[in-house]
Amino acid sequence: MRHRAVVIIASSLWLAGCASSGRSPDSESFDPGSIRAAERDVIAALESPDPMAWVYMYTEDAVFLEGGSPPVEGRPALLEMARAM
Repeated sequence: MRHRAVVIIASSLWLAGCASSGRSPDSESFDPGSIRAAERDVIAALESPDPMAWVYMYTEDAVFLEGGSPPVEGRPALLEMARAM
């Protein structure tokens, strides 16, 4: 069950990180392999002994969006969220 939770969190974090770029996706440059590799990197960071590792994979201005909760904006807020995980 832990692995499933990590995958869900990783997917959510990856999507939130993508959303923070302010760019619209370009279908010609869309590479599913790159997204899968980044997802694996986030999962590895979430499973690492360092609970903050995943945060540094995102930009300073990243926004984490989770349904029913206010947005978590910026690296300091993401670090606080990581400490609570």
